[in-house]
Amino acid sequence: MWRTFALALALAACGGATQVTPPPVVTPKPAPVRSQIQHRVYRTVVANPRASHATRTTFALTIDGGVRATLVEHEETVDGITTLEAADRAPAWTPRATRTYRGIAHVLPDATALDLESDGAQPLHVRCIAAAVDVLPAGARRSGDCAIAPAATSRVQVLACGEASQPAETDPDDDERLLFGDGVALEHATEVDGCETLRRMQ
Repeated sequence: MWRTFALALALAACGGATQVTPPPVVTPKPAPVRSQIQHRVYRTVVANPRASHATRTTFALTIDGGVRATLVEHEETVDGITTLEAADRAPAWTPRATRTYRGIAHVLPDATALDLESDGAQPLHVRCIAAAVDVLPAGARRSGDCAIAPAATSRVQVLACGEASQPAETDPDDDERLLFGDGVALEHATEVDGCETLRRMQ
């Protein structure tokens, strides 16, 4: 202890100890927050040669943070249409109705459950599962025997949504299911009494 005290006195006599400047404190930048809002779009197109018109319904699903959910259903029609090919070329569609459902999203181990309500409509209880389906390019139409060449399709990851009371299925020909693609909008197109086509939206 005495040697340490003597050394301190000697350093003081020589002008004191050398000051050590601590390194600057660098505050790390926060990592960018990944958006938790999911926007998905799915559409159905039905050409009805019996009634000479076509109907197009677009479903826009938004899930915010895995908690809140909104489903907007927008219906349009066009007259004088008897084929899906003519519907694809229709220059203008007439808006008929828009309905917005809002509610809660419940993230489950194997699915996402949506409980949605809209004024003047029955509540919707929807179950969505992750799946993969084969889709055709935009504008494609099945005809004849409704066969599809496998090379013409591409595999797309989807959120397949249907009534919670029904078993989870991902049949691309099931027009009761809403198939919301991951990063791509899909369209279920058909003619009454004709072939059904799941394709990318134009």
